[in-house]
Amino acid sequence: MPTLMRKTKTLASGPALIGIGRPRDAVRRSELVDPIDLDPRAAQKRSRCVRRGWFTGVFFLVLLTFLSLSCTPNPRIVESVPTPTPPPAVAATPKVITLDDDLQAMQNADFKFILVFKRKDDEPMNAEDKAFVNENTPYDTNRRKLSDDGKAIIVGSNFPFVPGTIGKLTDRFVMEDHSRSDAGPLEVNRPVKETNANKR
Repeated sequence: MPTLMRKTKTLASGPALIGIGRPRDAVRRSELVDPIDLDPRAAQKRSRCVRRGWFTGVFFLVLLTFLSLSCTPNPRIVESVPTPTPPPAVAATPKVITLDDDLQAMQNADFKFILVFKRKDDEPMNAEDKAFVNENTPYDTNRRKLSDDGKAIIVGSNFPFVPGTIGKLTDRFVMEDHSRSDAGPLEVNRPVKETNANKR
């Protein structure tokens, strides 16, 4: 009986004799197997997920690099663009009013009688000339305009002159008649008291 017990201990202490292998506690950690590795389909799926995640990361990295480069202006292009120079300021010159402009204004006013008086020496009108024209035109003359740089006086009126006044004016000045074709006679008998010459 004691002999059998020793054999039993001997057998228990020699695991290689019964083919059981090493005890469970004696298995090294490096020899542990992941349960997922036991399924080949699960291993392939995990491998695809890893590759997909790696490609996604690389794609976003390339996209961010491209966007950062595209938002940065090319210094060569920026330096090559010429700086626009403002156009030179042009001083506005006032329009010169000519004799024709003043005549057109008289015609636009639709006066019947339009007369232009100029000195015979083509000099500008002086104070005496202006007073003479004013005295020998009817009191109801609508408009008198100094024109042509002071060398002409334009008279616009809807009323005819008193007989004899046109002769006085033409003795001293050169007269141009721009009256309307339907204006009628330039001189008409009118009371002398209505003239400027007799109001003094």
